[in-house]
Amino acid sequence: MKQPRRKENKSDGSLKQQSNDIKVKTLQMKLQGLSIYEALGSICEGFFASEIFASASASVHVIVFFVSKVYKYRRQQMQPVTANVLLPPIKCSFSIEQVINAPIEVVWSIVRQFDNPKAYRMFIGECSSTSTSNAVGSFRHIAFVTDFPSTVSIERLDDLNEEKHVMVYSVVGGDHTCRLPNYQGMISVKEKCSGGQRRTIVTEKYTVYVPEDSNAEETRYLVDTLVGFNLKSLARIAECI
Repeated sequence: MKQPRRKENKSDGSLKQQSNDIKVKTLQMKLQGLSIYEALGSICEGFFASEIFASASASVHVIVFFVSKVYKYRRQQMQPVTANVLLPPIKCSFSIEQVINAPIEVVWSIVRQFDNPKAYRMFIGECSSTSTSNAVGSFRHIAFVTDFPSTVSIERLDDLNEEKHVMVYSVVGGDHTCRLPNYQGMISVKEKCSGGQRRTIVTEKYTVYVPEDSNAEETRYLVDTLVGFNLKSLARIAECI
């Protein structure tokens, strides 16, 4: 008996096509001399402007797929480290800025939720916190979505200034520390009025040590991309409130 043909889910087809397009663009950029992380950053800019980003679940799966490929590519390309050679750790400090067309009180109400990073951050599957009142010194346990290169990140709230609209946090545990050793991020929110329109500028300044199997340039491209995704997601959410 002939089996009925299963209908292809249109969203699955769109996701598959998007993934294939990303692979092609990545290969083209590598051939043009860009590093894999430069290629990732360029693709991210175009991705956020695409229609598929309107679907939050689809966008996360596409991004996770590509980021995981980046990690695998890096591990395959790394040269073995010479034994008995101790090198001093390299520390990077950079910042990412995002302009949001929303009032500062709206943006800050989302950012300040240390116990609920899923309010805007991407790639998070589940999160639990030792405090629901955003007490300084509290911890949050983040479990990332399936196929993300890291599985767990344990983070500490180092400072929360309600008047200056500043949050400082550190990654202190979990396998996420392997990719972001001694990571500390400071998120500041400032208002900017122009032409009678209230806008908000969100800046995340971060310091992180370069992993042994990477270098400063690639570490920066990687973190800039991940932080950039989160800030763009924050803008999209805040501007819809």
